[in-house]
Amino acid sequence: MENHPAIRKVQRLEEIDRVYHWLTDNAESLVHAVRMYDDKELGFRLLAMSLIKQFRSDHSYDVGRLLHNYVASAITVRDHFQKFVAAEDEDFKREFVAYGRSFSTIPVVAFTEGLRNFLLHQRVMNFVFRYQLLSDGGSIFQTFLRADQLLGMNAEWNRHARAYIHANAPRIEIGALVEEFLGQLAPFDAWVKARAHNAYFPAFQSFERDAAELRRLKEILGAYVPPLASGGLASFMPPPPVVPPDLSQADEAVNHF
Repeated sequence: MENHPAIRKVQRLEEIDRVYHWLTDNAESLVHAVRMYDDKELGFRLLAMSLIKQFRSDHSYDVGRLLHNYVASAITVRDHFQKFVAAEDEDFKREFVAYGRSFSTIPVVAFTEGLRNFLLHQRVMNFVFRYQLLSDGGSIFQTFLRADQLLGMNAEWNRHARAYIHANAPRIEIGALVEEFLGQLAPFDAWVKARAHNAYFPAFQSFERDAAELRRLKEILGAYVPPLASGGLASFMPPPPVVPPDLSQADEAVNHF
């Protein structure tokens, strides 16, 4: 049964699911690091530490590192989808291409892809921490990318990415960016897996039929094979081979006397 075609199909589904969860884990880590500033006392301490030279590379460094990891894995999910679907039938491929083309035009998706290409292939993107005291004694922390810097540093944004930047100007809050992108990706991920499950359903049915037949044969054999406690299968097996003893040492002992 370990060589049944259904086993490999399950493994392929598990592979793309693992890549998707790498993304969501990276996203969770990034949002957690950013939202640490929402705690007034902790946020102020982190902000103050970022202004002190010897601490400047600590939390702000982690946010930059996590942002880099997040955008890398965000578009990698789609790359894995493409590789996954490339091995499927032509109908699946056509449907995927149509869905993927529509998905790429969503502004937050186009912006995330552009940001990924920029961070991985061009230069490090600066982000801004903003701390605002409110009249009621509260405070607001934001971690964001400046729209004017984005437009000025990279002339390769496509029109959909530019639409996202302009719609969120003057600043693109990192936590909101992550949540919006994941909200768009989740239905795409669910569609790919559901479509694959439909394509694999005959193999899954075949596996279940074979497994049911094995269970049936096991029950039949169980009615004729004595239980192991009373000899069981051992009574149907040949006795172990008899190995003659090594008498060389005994011969030497006899010769000695």
